[in-house]
This record gives sequence, structure tokens and C-alpha cells, in this order.
Amino acid sequence: MKSIISELWYGNFEPIDHFGKFNQEIKELENLMNKNLSNLESTINKSSLKILERYTECINEYIIVISEQAFCDGFSLGVSIFSEATQNAKHIVNN
Repeated sequence: MKSIISELWYGNFEPIDHFGKFNQEIKELENLMNKNLSNLESTINKSSLKILERYTECINEYIIVISEQAFCDGFSLGVSIFSEATQNAKHIVNN
């Protein structure tokens, strides 16, 4: 059995695929966003629709970038906490 780190390395596990999979609040927000977008798209003219599409593309790209940064920051924080905890454990054992 491979470790999670190996699975990440080989691209077999992508945490973003599991993000919110079982979170009811996220599902409800996604449904609401899709409903509101559909309502908006059906009420605006073609020129405004193009602007809305470009805006939506920017929002989607922003979400991808900010999610990646949040993952990296969280991972770094976790490693820092682990490192500090192991250093403190060594001091406790050695005293």
C-alpha cells in the first residue's frame, strides 16, 4: 500500500477532488450559485452576457489560485506544527 505522499507525488490523489464532497452547506451554495447564474443569464442581453462570461471565468480562475494557495499554506502550517512538536518532544525526553 502506497502512502498518501506517494499518491500525491504520482498524481493519484487530488485533495481538491474531495473538497466539500460531503459538505451539505457547500452543495447548497453551489446549487444557489447555479440557479442565480441561470436566472441572470436568461434576463440579460448578449453584450452583457459576454461580460458576465468573462467575469465568471475570472472568478473561476481566482478560486483555483486561492484554493491552491490555501492548500499550500495549510500544508506548510501543518509541517511547521509537526516540526515544532517533535522538537519539543525531544527536549521533554532529554530532560
